[in-house]
Amino acid sequence: MRRKAEQGNTRQYQSERCGVGGRRDGGGGGGGDGSGSAAAAEVAVAVVVVVVVVVVVVVVAVVVVIVVVVVVRK
Repeated sequence: MRRKAEQGNTRQYQSERCGVGGRRDGGGGGGGDGSGSAAAAEVAVAVVVVVVVVVVVVVVAVVVVIVVVVVVRK
């Protein structure tokens, strides 16, 4: 339970810290102590979530446009 809450908090903190532009300039090296891989994994998860959300929004927009075109032509 505690681990899940911590993950949620870190993800929220990352989104507040980097915002949308965080995807473009992301990357950067982690330390040699292994903390870098954990941070990279969380960044990867955040990027995947953002990409999925963008894809869903685009698909919904395309469907709405198609529906509007069909309704207008009738």
